[in-house]
Amino acid sequence: MEKGFTKGFLAQVTNIQNKLLLSLALAKLLMRTDVWNILEKEYYPIGDKTFEFRNFSQALRQSEKPQEELNIQIDDYLKFICRSLFINLYEALKNDDERFKKVKGTNWFIFLANLRHSCAHGIDAIWNINDYGSGEISYTKQIDCKKMVIDKTWDKQPMTFEQIGGWATIYDLVDFIKNQVKEYVNLRDTNSISRKK
Repeated sequence: MEKGFTKGFLAQVTNIQNKLLLSLALAKLLMRTDVWNILEKEYYPIGDKTFEFRNFSQALRQSEKPQEELNIQIDDYLKFICRSLFINLYEALKNDDERFKKVKGTNWFIFLANLRHSCAHGIDAIWNINDYGSGEISYTKQIDCKKMVIDKTWDKQPMTFEQIGGWATIYDLVDFIKNQVKEYVNLRDTNSISRKK
């Protein structure tokens, strides 16, 4: 298992960021009618079975409001991706004791923990994280057209986006975390060099 803030972990965070971009690109492509004509001729093998994309498009076409139904499907897909992204980032940081010791007191990790728990237990869920104290003040922010309520305070004050760089989109948040990880990687490299001397 990889330990601490290695260069490999930075690549892992970059990979999570790229998965988000790929997901956004796929959602955008699915909204184009010409893509459906291509997809309807394609299939995807799953084990010994084959899933044909035309099954999905036929179900949409039989809907009373196909475009509205498609928008709902894409919206749910993006929620799924956001949930997966926050959970993966949080788990990757918390999974290693060395990493967790360094980040557990930082504003951005505490906020990420809030996002992760909100996604894992339902958007608008009310919960407390005993490890980091508890709070009952809701802080609402529009995130990529998704509203998420964070019930959390830190040092008896409501958490704010300014505490973690004032990010505006989920991509910005991952980029911010990636830059934080870069600092840890550079510190590790610097420490390694100084020890060799």
